[in-house]
Amino acid sequence: MVAVGAHLINMYRTMKKLMIGILGLTMAVACNSGTSNPEETNAQTTGVIVQQDISVEEASKMMNEGDVIVVDVRSLDEFSTGHIEGALNIDVSSVGFDEKIAELDKSKTYVVYCQSGRRSARSSELMVDVGFKTVYNVLGGVSEWKNSGYDVIVE
Repeated sequence: MVAVGAHLINMYRTMKKLMIGILGLTMAVACNSGTSNPEETNAQTTGVIVQQDISVEEASKMMNEGDVIVVDVRSLDEFSTGHIEGALNIDVSSVGFDEKIAELDKSKTYVVYCQSGRRSARSSELMVDVGFKTVYNVLGGVSEWKNSGYDVIVE
């Protein structure tokens, strides 16, 4: 029963993204906006930026340049073996994940990572689904971060 529910949730999210894309394309054609990117059209018309994937280089640049909040969605044990400096640890597998995420300011910019990028992609989508405006998923996660020569903090 739980597996069926999870499957239905995933189907709903996929359909929602598809409908947002269709709406964006429809608006671009109807308004003759001249933009060919549905995500740009969606951001311009709704103010919402859909979750985007970024490289570790892009993530590092964003962290150095601006006001971003870095979220590590791995377990506390994984987090303590090495995390990006300044990252918040909010375990996506924990029972209180939804409540902890709800406490964050939805208008801020978030950079989300995990070990390899799978859990952070899922977490980023969940954040957008509940109203976060700007969420970036780090491709390759902390593994790629370390492989690219960036430092981690070990506690």
